[in-house]
Amino acid sequence: MSLDPTPPGRPGFWNAWTAPQHAAFALLLLGAYMFWQVAVHSLTGDLFVPVIAAALLAVVLPCAAAARRHGQTLAATFDLRLHRPAAAVGLAAGLLALAPAGWLAGLSSQLRPPTAEYLMFLGEHLPRDAATVVVALAAVSVAAPVAEEIIFRGLIFRLARDRWGCGRAVALSALFFGVVHWQPWSLFGLVGLGVLLALLYHWTGSLLVPTVAHGAHNAVSLALLLRSRDDLTAGASEGAAFGDPWDWLVGAVSVMLLFWLLRWLRHKTQPPPG
Repeated sequence: MSLDPTPPGRPGFWNAWTAPQHAAFALLLLGAYMFWQVAVHSLTGDLFVPVIAAALLAVVLPCAAAARRHGQTLAATFDLRLHRPAAAVGLAAGLLALAPAGWLAGLSSQLRPPTAEYLMFLGEHLPRDAATVVVALAAVSVAAPVAEEIIFRGLIFRLARDRWGCGRAVALSALFFGVVHWQPWSLFGLVGLGVLLALLYHWTGSLLVPTVAHGAHNAVSLALLLRSRDDLTAGASEGAAFGDPWDWLVGAVSVMLLFWLLRWLRHKTQPPPG
């Protein structure tokens, strides 16, 4: 699959602006995304409604308007067009990434554990009925992945790759992705996830793949948080993940399968010899 699926050139949005203008646009989107989350949270006191509002108001609508201005749809401009192979690859990658991301997050939490106050705050604001669970699931598995993949992979990674190459772009976008979440107890896991999402985008040419992977990863993470609500409300962390042999076995198998999937994607997108 080609990263620029509209031959022979890029969509109008990419031709019309310079790289610095695209970079400024990405930073404005990120700033607005964070602002709207804080603003809506201050009004509602909810953790998940602000994510949906911020994704829509700060990222999706501005990007759709920019794409439409240059004669494109949002999906075409940011390689988000739906197709089953991309969704299947993204789902597999997101689920297989749970184990290695959990290990890395566990290392971060050993160096900088979350405070009891934060854990209690999180536990108290998790959804408690079917309606709020649906809202939370929509926020973490749809709204946040779409908005964040447009910003971090669709804009930041793509611009950095064009200027400095894939390796530096992966490192920069992943580090930025981890730091901006401002969760030092999960930093290594977030950076590792950012590396995976950037590679998925680079090797498939479809932003849908990392978006689905991101959404699947977040959905399972939310389910695990809901399961540990009582511990969180008491201000107690479960500690590092994978503390028994069965967890280590599942994690090792997940890592091997994820490595195979990435190797297959890389091989599939390499040009033929000669």
